[in-house]
Amino acid sequence: MTRRSFNGFSGTGLGIRESSLTQLPNVDPSRPLGQAKINTSFNVLSGNVFIADHLKPIEDLGFQFNVGMVYNSDAHSTEELWRLNLTKKISPVLGGAGKPGSEITLTEEDGSEIIFKFDEQKNQYIAFGKVNGKHILTGEADGTWTCCCPATGLTTTFTAAGMQTKLIDRQRRQCTFHYNESGQLDELSLPSGAILSISRDNHQTKLSYKPQDEVSKDLITYQFDSSGRLDTTTVPLDDNNHYLIQYAYEGDSNRVQSVQQSDGSALHFSYASIDGAYFLKTLQEGEGNPYTIDYEVDKTTLTDPLGCATHYVTQQSLLMQLIRPFDQAHSDTLTFDYDEHKQLKTTNYSSGVDER
Repeated sequence: MTRRSFNGFSGTGLGIRESSLTQLPNVDPSRPLGQAKINTSFNVLSGNVFIADHLKPIEDLGFQFNVGMVYNSDAHSTEELWRLNLTKKISPVLGGAGKPGSEITLTEEDGSEIIFKFDEQKNQYIAFGKVNGKHILTGEADGTWTCCCPATGLTTTFTAAGMQTKLIDRQRRQCTFHYNESGQLDELSLPSGAILSISRDNHQTKLSYKPQDEVSKDLITYQFDSSGRLDTTTVPLDDNNHYLIQYAYEGDSNRVQSVQQSDGSALHFSYASIDGAYFLKTLQEGEGNPYTIDYEVDKTTLTDPLGCATHYVTQQSLLMQLIRPFDQAHSDTLTFDYDEHKQLKTTNYSSGVDER
């Protein structure tokens, strides 16, 4: 089967960080779209469309960032529709700080959420992410917060208001986040002394990168429309030219209708209203025939233009089974097993092979 320029995943809420796409990155493979290598996915439970616009890789003394805008069609507001994927934030405590049964929500860079629950014995908030496992959130005496992930060795600090201030690795190297008076990130200081800057002017946002003792260079420019929706991404090229990515929307809504690039590559979307919410219904690559999506309880089916169907079987937000076609008559079935923290334990193939 030819790889499509999108894939499906199972998870709750927005984003992909806490979803089957990061737990099982290779079971429903796709190819990036066009020269800008845009990645598109849809949530088989909610119909949410997730798009990662052109991402710029930045590496600095062990830290790795793929910087750019990401989109969630189910975002609660236009302000959250497109977000720069650099910062996390934590919510106010629900139920009173340090109280039994209290909770804190951490929102990841892409809009995904992790729920921390208070552990009375350890006097800490504990969460189990689907990918990196246990996370520990501790309140400090001055009202700030510290989050540790033993699996990655990374520590993240937050202000009392929940804004991310630092990212620290096992060697105590750190990245520092700086905000403007409106609470928007305007600078990321990297451990080498390099600086990533975010400048805003009317409906335009520009990312610039300045290595230590070198001149600053523009990375990406974003132009937003009067409604705050991303309209055009401009990527500078080495020969003083530039590359464009353009987005169109369904009327006045926040639902992306198409993405088109300078190289002619395009992806078109349509939606269906189900129980008062909009679910992705079709995807069309370029001028080809569309893929269609049908949603049932605990099963979503993606049918390609040739009639070959991929089935996503779910239970309580987890992808339990993936039935993917070889052709119209043959398919392969993958079955997944999880532990009590929703961590993947095994993958079973129809051939009888188990991966642990």
